Amino acid sequence: MEKTVPATPIVEERRHSARLRRVATLVFFVNHMSGRINVDTVIEFVSRDVSAAPARLGSDQADPAPDMWRGAAPVVDARRGYLQQLDHKGLATWAAEHETSIRLLARPGDNLFPGAPIALVSPRVEGIGEAIHDATALGPSGSVPPTSNA
Repeated sequence: MEKTVPATPIVEERRHSARLRRVATLVFFVNHMSGRINVDTVIEFVSRDVSAAPARLGSDQADPAPDMWRGAAPVVDARRGYLQQLDHKGLATWAAEHETSIRLLARPGDNLFPGAPIALVSPRVEGIGEAIHDATALGPSGSVPPTSNA
């Protein structure tokens, strides 16, 4: 007489193993796709924001010729910190009233060091240092606080 070993436990174990592999594959796929969708969404938002930035930040006037800044006087700032706020409209108004041109060398978020040039001015006029000081705010971190549209 020949003894036969029942195959059911082995078959069941293989079926169970196959089910676990399918579930693991499904979990991996869902996780992978959700991450991909999230990254794609973020890239889309950033792309839209970057595309709209020139219209928001730029002006209708072309940049002055580089020769205009040849011989311009540097404006240094004695403060240390990150440029967090800039009143560019107020500074532009001040420059127009004093018949001068200002080229800022720092942008919000930039780290400024004492004695480093923050702007160029052509022609140099009295009070430019105070005007730039009054139009800027420095802070201890590089994060730029949100501005209100009011």
